[in-house]
Amino acid sequence: MRLVSRVSYVPVLTLAMLVMMLRPLFMARVFDTSDFGVYSLGLLISSSFCILGCIGLYPMLQRSMPMDIVKGREKAAAILMIQCGLLAMLCLLLGLLIPFAGIRVVDLNDRGFAVSLLHGFSQQLFLVATVESRSRGEPLRFAIQNLLRALAIFGAGWLVAIQFQSVTLTLLTEAIIALVMAAGIINHAVSRSRLQIATLYRLAIKRLGRLPWQSAIALLGGALVGFVLTNVDRWIAASLFSHAVFAVYAFAWIVLAVSQSIQAIISSSLFPAMARDYASNGVRSSFRMASMWGLGLILVGLVGLWPATVVTIWAIREWFAGYVAANPIIPLFYLLAIIRVSDFWTGFLIVAGKERAVMNINIFVAIAGLLLLVGYSMHQAGASVGLLELAGFACLLSFLRQVIIVSYSFGTAR
Repeated sequence: MRLVSRVSYVPVLTLAMLVMMLRPLFMARVFDTSDFGVYSLGLLISSSFCILGCIGLYPMLQRSMPMDIVKGREKAAAILMIQCGLLAMLCLLLGLLIPFAGIRVVDLNDRGFAVSLLHGFSQQLFLVATVESRSRGEPLRFAIQNLLRALAIFGAGWLVAIQFQSVTLTLLTEAIIALVMAAGIINHAVSRSRLQIATLYRLAIKRLGRLPWQSAIALLGGALVGFVLTNVDRWIAASLFSHAVFAVYAFAWIVLAVSQSIQAIISSSLFPAMARDYASNGVRSSFRMASMWGLGLILVGLVGLWPATVVTIWAIREWFAGYVAANPIIPLFYLLAIIRVSDFWTGFLIVAGKERAVMNINIFVAIAGLLLLVGYSMHQAGASVGLLELAGFACLLSFLRQVIIVSYSFGTAR
């Protein structure tokens, strides 16, 4: 039965990914280019909120919960899950104070910014909720959870967008659906601890001070810098371009969003598996698992690079004529997608307790990228940055980071 579960989850999770991939494509058809740019800004803020990772506790939950469950520490796992939710709520409340400080984040009004933050909180809470099914080695249950969320968000969001032509209401609808589903999953997950929910919340709050905050902050720092590396191009585009031009870049960025979704889907099962393998067989076995998946996906990506590029450019010309300006950057984004979808070595380093090294590598690459960008700007003597330059900059940064991460992983496993 367990073998069937491990095999059958793949098409279910793939379907969930396809539904979520279709969502921005349908929104690009429903909204005009300017409104789609606003929708994409909302998703950018949402994903930026998620990278806070409950102030570093989310990656810690991913690493610790499989081990806690194996060792029968259900209460410890439930408490850490609740602590993640509480800290995510704290991040939301602090984020909502930003408009009151007179700070304008890109070109969104206060209401749009607040709804985007709520959207990010809902996605973060759903990720926290589904760690439990992944940690128990139940990928089919995890896949079904994601498919139900994808179908609900796609269906309700699309209906609201068509009916009201409102970006804010669409994002709010998506957020509410994710919140309701996450709350139900968390309630079911923590019930295995056999303690009342009120007791678990009291223990979670009481034990916040006992958490290994040094490790959590290191994980947060590494995640923040890593997010900057993978999203700095979108933030630059959001800051420099109008909503309509940003919409073109965000439309092409769907390729990267899909690749990162694929990577996240595989990692959702592979990361706990690497953690269990590391605990049972040691560092070299875990490294071999990460390398097998990473090199395999690089090979698959290179084989499919040319046909995928040709088909995508044709599809944009046929069905999304308002976004044909994105076609020149599609090949670069597919190269970048191959790099990002194959990065399982970062997960290996986190499993091996090298989160500080990951943070240092990310910081080094971020500084190198900043110097490169400044040097390019000075060389161009103030000339404006275009879509192609931004895409090339993102591709170069990811390639540099991948080379360093793989090299360090190899050294760790020796």
